[in-house]
Amino acid sequence: KTAIGWKGINRTMDETAFNSLPVETQEQVNIIDRSKINIILIIAATILSYYATDLDKQQLICTVKDNEDCDCLPKVLPIRMLSSIMIISALLYFTNLTGNILEQPQDDPKQCRKNKLNHLSNQLVLAAAVIRFTLLLEDDAQLED
Repeated sequence: KTAIGWKGINRTMDETAFNSLPVETQEQVNIIDRSKINIILIIAATILSYYATDLDKQQLICTVKDNEDCDCLPKVLPIRMLSSIMIISALLYFTNLTGNILEQPQDDPKQCRKNKLNHLSNQLVLAAAVIRFTLLLEDDAQLED
């Protein structure tokens, strides 16, 4: 049997079969499922960002063309803010995940170095997303003035 849902297309596994897996495997499966949800969140945020960019294009066209439809366009900033919050939420999950990996004992120095670099890259991407959100907040404050 197969099932389609938040967890994607998976072989269905009843709770008893899942519980019969080793605890470490259950934890890994749960991490993968949460990761998939956060990937979907990033995809949805990207689609919102695409929509906001299309609205920017329509608004640009409206600056040179007098059209009644232009008055009905939604505001772009709230859409960008929502997209940004969704991205930050997912990035927090992945940054915490790589941080947790660093807390585990590691025997292989090469793998340890890779894990540290991976975590650092996640932190940098998260920092960039927070900076971008802060700039959106500043844009919002300027619009209110």
